[in-house]
Parts: sequence; C-alpha cells; structure tokens
Amino acid sequence: MSEWDSYASDWDDDPAATAYAQAAFSSVIPVVEQANLALSNTRVLDFGCGTGLLTELLVDRGVLQSWQSTPPRG
Repeated sequence: MSEWDSYASDWDDDPAATAYAQAAFSSVIPVVEQANLALSNTRVLDFGCGTGLLTELLVDRGVLQSWQSTPPRG
C-alpha cells in the first residue's frame, strides 16, 4: 500500500477533509447560480478528485459525475 492509499482509507472520516469539501462546494454554487447555469444533468470533471467528496456533493444537486484522479508517481 502506498502512502497515499493509507491516507485515502480513512480520508472521508477526517472532519478537516469533509469541511474542506463543503467549503469548496459552498464557493462553487453561488458562481453557478450567478451564471444562471443548471447543475441538473450536467457532466463535470473533478480532476484530482481523490476520494470524491466534492463530486458527491455535486451529484446530490443532479450533476452527472465524471471522476479523474491521477495516482501519485513514485
């Protein structure tokens, strides 16, 4: 198991990680609403999504998920 895999195993249980995802989500939604964009049935690319915490919040708003996480090299 890589160092990154060991972080990922309980990353979603870390209050700081979930708070960060929620803060990112909270900053995205006003921009989307101001631009009068609909999230429902929209496909997004969450590049470097890690465990997908932010994408999960977007899916709850109707986004069609597209994930991309590149594993670390080394």
